[in-house]
Amino acid sequence: PEFSRDGTAFAAIRGSGIYVTRDGSASWHPANSGFEYFAEFQATQSPNHVIDPPLTRAITDVVLAISPQYAQDSTVFAGSAAGIFRSSDGGRIWDKQALATSSKSASVIGVGVSPDYGSDQMVFVSVKGRGLYRSTNGGQSFEPTAEDLLQDNVELKHIGFSPSFRTDNIIYGASEWDLYISRDSGDTWAVIERPIRHEDWRGADTGSVWFAGDWARETDPDFSASTQTASETPGAQAGLNFDGTTLSWSGERGPSAGMARIVIDDVDVATVDLYSEQESSAVRVFQVSDLQDKPHNVVIEVLDEKNPESTGRRVTVDNIDVLRH
Repeated sequence: PEFSRDGTAFAAIRGSGIYVTRDGSASWHPANSGFEYFAEFQATQSPNHVIDPPLTRAITDVVLAISPQYAQDSTVFAGSAAGIFRSSDGGRIWDKQALATSSKSASVIGVGVSPDYGSDQMVFVSVKGRGLYRSTNGGQSFEPTAEDLLQDNVELKHIGFSPSFRTDNIIYGASEWDLYISRDSGDTWAVIERPIRHEDWRGADTGSVWFAGDWARETDPDFSASTQTASETPGAQAGLNFDGTTLSWSGERGPSAGMARIVIDDVDVATVDLYSEQESSAVRVFQVSDLQDKPHNVVIEVLDEKNPESTGRRVTVDNIDVLRH
């Protein structure tokens, strides 16, 4: 937090552990004293032993969280497959902290430190398959909380606090699929409804945008995920099977843009004119928000007709966003 003053930063390297710089990143040094998991792990690996990449990440990754008052307390937390560790001397020595879990295995996948840690001493750790744990004594001990998350098999990988946590008690958490909010310092959590973005990548997987006919993929940093897919061929189609009540399609408007028919659940719902005097990309070109909360399908079809002012029939799909409720 005081990098501009003290030049201190921490980094975790997969399979190697924790490193620290105290000179503004001019040099880095191992900081694993007391954190012997990685030395033990590496000693068990033969030169020809290959671990599946997802498993490698699970057992060799480290998640770090630094006290906002690091300049005063020199406190850093490190979560790993071996549990949660704390250093109170800037990473020189690490001590393993106790988790109130009946399992010997406590793989920590997320760590969050309160912005008011200096006064409330609050730390959260997310344990794979075991739920969320909270400490109110600076990480000396942790107790389980948020039974609703555990019952739903939710694993928070990222934990962040409201800047006004002292007064609003708000914490945010992200799992692999959803964003959550707690308004009571982590006791209970609720899903924050957000659009699910489906990019234009081609594929047969469920949830992928599919294309039929003559389409070409284009790349540009201004596009969502740096790609969009374009066609000028009447009858070319793009589609998506989705669950939700709101759908929006983003693409390109411009002088050479054409028109497209929108079909939802085999019903024509709109004809979209994409012509514009000014070129713009990655903009919302169509939205519908009164769908029933059930499975749907949408088809975007390039039309032969076009705006009289347009010089072409260009239709693009950058992404399709779906809001589930």
